[in-house]
Amino acid sequence: LLLTSLFLLGITLGVFGGERDNFTTRILNSFSDSFISVRLSGGFKEIFLNSFLLNSAFYLLCFIFGTSVTGVTVVPLCVCVRGLLIGRLVSDLYGMYLLKGIVFNALVIIPSALISVVFLILSARYSLLFSLRVIGAFLTDYTQNNLKLQFNDFWKRQIINFIPIILSCVFDAWISGKVVGMLNL
Repeated sequence: LLLTSLFLLGITLGVFGGERDNFTTRILNSFSDSFISVRLSGGFKEIFLNSFLLNSAFYLLCFIFGTSVTGVTVVPLCVCVRGLLIGRLVSDLYGMYLLKGIVFNALVIIPSALISVVFLILSARYSLLFSLRVIGAFLTDYTQNNLKLQFNDFWKRQIINFIPIILSCVFDAWISGKVVGMLNL
């Protein structure tokens, strides 16, 4: 519930954040411009690689920080930032293409983002829980063997959660080309 709320907060900030000339706005604009230009001019492989790298970055951050005590703060932040990026992208597409932007969002952004975000939130949940177990291991008489067993379960769940994210990237690359051609963007 917390991670989903943070994601929705990120989307809300991304959509209604306004146009200020600050560092965060420039990063968000750069992300949107890059995302849109790859979708408009790239082929399947280029779009897949772009989508894969973006999704993998957040997933990898959750995994890495989930193995330490810093995961308690960094993992929820990753989920919120992912929501911020999606919200900004949806807003920019609508602002640039109006009705075509709504159609593009409905056919491309929302379905692939929904899949990747659901599994990112699941991954973040496992990362957050494992971070809390690491903290618990420091504070209690937790044996190293128990933590090792917990870590084995943690990374296996993370690998299983990553498979749908890859499928989401394939879907994104496939549908992007079809929709861009259909809408003549």
